[in-house]
Amino acid sequence: MSIDLNLTDRKENRDASVSSITVAKPDNLAENELVLLHVSSYNRDINTPTNFTEIVRTSTDRFAQSGVFAKLATGAEPNTYEVTVDGGTTNLRAVSLRVTGINTNNIMAVMQAASRGATSSGSSVPSITLDSITPAVDDSLLVSFVSTYAVASRSMTEPGGMSSAYDYMADIPGQVGASQQLTTGATGDKTWTIDGADVNSSLETALSAVMFAIPPGEASEEIQIASVGLEIPEDLEADESL
Repeated sequence: MSIDLNLTDRKENRDASVSSITVAKPDNLAENELVLLHVSSYNRDINTPTNFTEIVRTSTDRFAQSGVFAKLATGAEPNTYEVTVDGGTTNLRAVSLRVTGINTNNIMAVMQAASRGATSSGSSVPSITLDSITPAVDDSLLVSFVSTYAVASRSMTEPGGMSSAYDYMADIPGQVGASQQLTTGATGDKTWTIDGADVNSSLETALSAVMFAIPPGEASEEIQIASVGLEIPEDLEADESL
């Protein structure tokens, strides 16, 4: 089974001027599947949600912060996950995803070891680049999330070689997007390009982005039974009396 983000099962939520939000668990979630939370906030530090492990996050020295948190689903998974921030209220977005086709062995450490984050701000920031990573396992799924502050929906162009996963805007300032790509070896630098229109004029343009690699499940082993051939030595004649 190949790795799948099961995008039609994802759940999303957002709110403005809050210190916490909840997001529903993904549809069709089963025990031992990987749950990913993609969270974005604006100038507030995101707390690691209960029972989740931080995979990668960006710093809070810019207006946009992105964080990715993960856990393996249990047999008694809650219906919602709570996301909180420190330091006051902010605009918050959270997306939950279920990932299948994974290798669960030490998966959190494997993802943490192959991850990158970047932030950028200024009067005009049309792009943001993530440095190359090298996943430990061939055929890993490279995933990248981007967050931006804007007063209206902006066009996002995913990094080269990656395909768009989702683009979530809704009706409050800010936007998040995701892309994915199967990868082996060094990924090369990955650059998101953002349309510069509709920037919130009261703030610097702010972008943050992260990427990480999810290891694939082990290929199923096929047991093959080889035929066995018997050879009779030339100097051994068959007993015709048998």
